[in-house]
Amino acid sequence: MSIPSQCNCILERIFDRGFGSFSFEEKLKVVQGEPPRIPIIGLETKTKRCVRHFNVNLYRENVFLCGCNHTKKLYCWPCVLFSTEQSTWSHYGFDDLNNFHKSYKRHTATTSVNHILCLKQMKQFGKNRIEDGMNSQRKVAINTHNKTVKKNRKIVGCLVRVACFLSKQGLAFRGHNEKSSSTNRGNYVELVNEFAELDDDLMEHLENSTVFSGLSSDIQNDIITSISDKVLRDIKEEISKAQFVSIILDETTDVSTKSQFSHVLRYVTEDGEVKERFICFTDVSKDRTANGLYDDIVHFLNEMGCGEKLIAQTYDGASVMSGQHNGLQAKIKENYNNAIFIHCYAHKLNLVLSQSVNHISECKIFFTTLSAFGSFFNKSTSRSSALNEEVQKRFPSASPTRWNYNSRIVGNLHQNKDAIMQLLQKMVTNENSSWDAETINGARGLLTTLTRPNFSFLLIVFQKIFAKTTILFNILQTKWTNMQYCLQKLEAFKSDLATLRNQFHIVWSEYAALNLTSRSRRNDDLDEETSFRRLYFSIIDALSVHMSDRFSDYPKLRFMGLFETEKFDSFVENFPEEELQCLRETFGKFFDFVSLKNKLSVVYASEDMKLKIFQLFKYIKNEDLTTVFPETFKLLTLILTIPVTSAAAERSFSALKRIKTYLRNTQGEERLSCLALINIESEFVSQIQKKINFMDDVIDIFANLKDRRIDLIYKV
Repeated sequence: MSIPSQCNCILERIFDRGFGSFSFEEKLKVVQGEPPRIPIIGLETKTKRCVRHFNVNLYRENVFLCGCNHTKKLYCWPCVLFSTEQSTWSHYGFDDLNNFHKSYKRHTATTSVNHILCLKQMKQFGKNRIEDGMNSQRKVAINTHNKTVKKNRKIVGCLVRVACFLSKQGLAFRGHNEKSSSTNRGNYVELVNEFAELDDDLMEHLENSTVFSGLSSDIQNDIITSISDKVLRDIKEEISKAQFVSIILDETTDVSTKSQFSHVLRYVTEDGEVKERFICFTDVSKDRTANGLYDDIVHFLNEMGCGEKLIAQTYDGASVMSGQHNGLQAKIKENYNNAIFIHCYAHKLNLVLSQSVNHISECKIFFTTLSAFGSFFNKSTSRSSALNEEVQKRFPSASPTRWNYNSRIVGNLHQNKDAIMQLLQKMVTNENSSWDAETINGARGLLTTLTRPNFSFLLIVFQKIFAKTTILFNILQTKWTNMQYCLQKLEAFKSDLATLRNQFHIVWSEYAALNLTSRSRRNDDLDEETSFRRLYFSIIDALSVHMSDRFSDYPKLRFMGLFETEKFDSFVENFPEEELQCLRETFGKFFDFVSLKNKLSVVYASEDMKLKIFQLFKYIKNEDLTTVFPETFKLLTLILTIPVTSAAAERSFSALKRIKTYLRNTQGEERLSCLALINIESEFVSQIQKKINFMDDVIDIFANLKDRRIDLIYKV
């Protein structure tokens, strides 16, 4: 049981470290001191007739009673210190004031043999130790052992710091040759030796150790695992206090052709921060079917203990993942009824851009030709250098699965068209005889392309479209973005498309200013303007239709309309019953709808609460109004927990490429997953490293992983 320090009582330290890990002097001080009898604010029990509040007189009447203001629970002091059982009074805490006297009496006087034994140990603690103290040899041996342990833990602490640094930076640990005669023994060994130059104890250990140097690959793996376990425990602690959890999934193939399944959890912390935490990679190469992935997810959710809180699942639209009947999302929905499926919105927008114009031949030719610019300049270092000198911008490589990358090429080409044409003209004329025949021919072809009417017209059209979609992509892939905000931006993009449809004259004016002569027409009976108008309308209409089709899942998210700020005034008169009913059908088990409706009515009528979802969430949190609007705050938390895209899982693949490279492709799955967790969550790791108990916890985990040939556990 790990409880973050908030009221700083001794109970928190005991639950966090375990009383058994205290030194004898610390234990004696605790036993001889007074139990923590802190007034517990907020501990109350509601009955049909009244509300029973905690009274400090209970401490005076019950000598062994103690309490913690953070957990809002009461405990039995002797049982907390010495009980080997995890019971209500020793571990979980008691908070039912209505039955306090009956339960406490039963625990202390009637049936609890364990309580009597704990009380006996507390009364005799130290006395036997005084007798043992008469044995000077035993006392000296224990003191000597503890001094050795202290020194050993310091040495292991140095190894942990090295492992933390390398993991967070994504650097390799191992070297090709780690023998003492090697000039480069790998980052881990070399960094440990650098630490030893500044630490005499570590230097002495490295020079004289015979059974545990701390430099072997097995020790490295154990240290990495220990750090990862500590990080994972703290993440689980955050998740245990979150009201709702969503899962974000994606799959990729690594450098060793293994199928890596990325697991990310999204939730809102107690502090009101939206977090998307990477948890692990799983090798699913043996079974990538919906059943295989489902088994993996169920095991993962059980390990994290968050299945009952799962309210959404987000990934791309692959049939094995999103199939309505036999896909992964359907199977998860059967077991976790409230886990609605959200098809990654960024992926949807990518499909809109790729599929909506795929049937228009002019557009297919345009984008195929567009990719030639990146291929031409990136193929040769001399061409890239010339592009940098003339234009000072390079062409990114277009991706068939990431159509938003084309927006960078279109933007670069549209903005620097004249400079690029001048560069291509220089290559064609080859004044300095520095270009080969392939470059000259390629430049001539691209120069001809830039002067073609169709290409120039479509460049203008897609520059205007991509100017809107680039902003939308950035919004969709930001983890702080909430679902309602994204839906509003998608509706705004649809409106922008409708506006663009009425702006052909602006596009035509910009094209006409280029003074290009059309060599061919789509239809001999149409003039150039009419021909391009039809092409323009075809593109805009195709985008509009695909936007409506792809983003047609709004009905299941209609409850988000409960927080449409612009309609608050109208909601005062006409409460949005349909939106509330949608919430009842989707997440009915989580809310008291009578209370929610009353609280929302107050929100709608309050001028200071006419805020967007995230601002309203922060306002209620910062103004300490969570107890005033509990159901409203819960609904806001739920909305913020629903992911919009699987971008967080996709970002983990960048770390995968850094960690598992061509030269590091033999590492095991556990090591890979642990390194990825530390690297991706490096900011979180840096935060918990500042806590006093971080190093002790990691060393304790390391000591208990397997039998060590080095003493790391204190004796008492």
